[in-house]
Amino acid sequence: MRQYVLIDNTLARNDGEFKAQFRINRSTVETLCILLESYTNSTDSHMGRPSLPMQTQLLIAIWVLTTQESYREVSVRFDVAKSTAIKCVHTVCSALLELAKNFITWPTEYDAASISNNFKEMSSFPGVIGCIDRVCIPTKVFTNKNDNKKSAPFVVLQAVCDDKLLFTDCYPGEVGITQNEDFRKLYYVESVLQRNPEIGRASCRERV
Repeated sequence: MRQYVLIDNTLARNDGEFKAQFRINRSTVETLCILLESYTNSTDSHMGRPSLPMQTQLLIAIWVLTTQESYREVSVRFDVAKSTAIKCVHTVCSALLELAKNFITWPTEYDAASISNNFKEMSSFPGVIGCIDRVCIPTKVFTNKNDNKKSAPFVVLQAVCDDKLLFTDCYPGEVGITQNEDFRKLYYVESVLQRNPEIGRASCRERV
C-alpha cells in the first residue's frame, strides 16, 4: 500500500506536526524556497531542474537527507519518478552549496575584533574569534561480520562558529575517514586565514 506525502495536506498542518515529519521548521522551508527559487531562476537550464514546484523539490530533498528511505521508496511516497527524486536532491543540494557562500563567511578584521570583545565579556578569555569542533557522520557501507566497528568510515565535519553561534567556516573531510583518525591532519584553520588576507594581520593576536 502506497503511503503518499500529500504536499498540500502536509503544509496545512501545524508547525509541530510539520517539524515532526520533516525535522525542520515550516518557516525555514518557506525561507529556503524563496532563496532557491531566486537562485534557480537566475541560472541556466543546464541544471536539469525537474518540472515540479520548488516547495515539492525541497521537501523531497529534505526527506531523502533526513530519513533512511531509498530513492525508490521516496519516489513512491511522493508519487514521482525515481529519476525525478534524484534530480530534486541534486538541484536543491547544488543550489544550497552555492547559496551557503553568502551566509557562511569568515569574519572581516572589523567583525573579528567585535567577536573577540564579545567572547571576552562572556568568558573573560581574550583573543578568541571563534569556537571550533567536529562531528563524525557515519556513512552507509556494506560490511561483513569480521569488520571492526571502530574502522567504519565517516564523513568528518569541522566547523567554526562565532559568539552568536553562527557558522563562519565549515569543512567536510574526505569520505572514508575513520573515527580514530586525527582530523587535524586534514585541515587547519590557518588555511582560512590564508584565503582571507584582510584579517591575516589581525589573526596574529586573535586565536580560534
